[in-house]
Amino acid sequence: MTKAYVLGPGEGASLMGGRNTIKASAEKTGGTLAAIETVIPPGRWIPAHTHAGEEEAWYILEGTLTFLIDTATYDAPAGSFVLVPRGSVHSFGNDTDAVARFLELFAPAGMEGYFRERAALAAADAEGELDYAGLNPDAHAALAGKYNMKFV
Repeated sequence: MTKAYVLGPGEGASLMGGRNTIKASAEKTGGTLAAIETVIPPGRWIPAHTHAGEEEAWYILEGTLTFLIDTATYDAPAGSFVLVPRGSVHSFGNDTDAVARFLELFAPAGMEGYFRERAALAAADAEGELDYAGLNPDAHAALAGKYNMKFV
């Protein structure tokens, strides 16, 4: 990275109708990290998975998320920071009745490409509202593998 980079509220590459907003990408950070602001509705869970090449972290901006990391469970209300080392099995979700919003960080960068391609895959599979839950499982697993992510 050779110069400062600043984005204001509401700025960034919006995906899935604003559910994901890429705030920092490999292009902007020299490959050091990616940052994605995400909104997760009540009842939504991200399936258990691992990342072979990245550390993943979350800073909870609004609401509460529950994390399952390896064999432990953690509740993370707004203001919490969670770090998962590469290779750790993890899942997270929103068990509350309110929307949660968080900043998700990956180091090094690269996983933002997964978010972009997943949004395109969801758009291709969409019937009505865009929703990741309706993705073709085989296509989604292949996409995850492209980014060294494995669902377990």
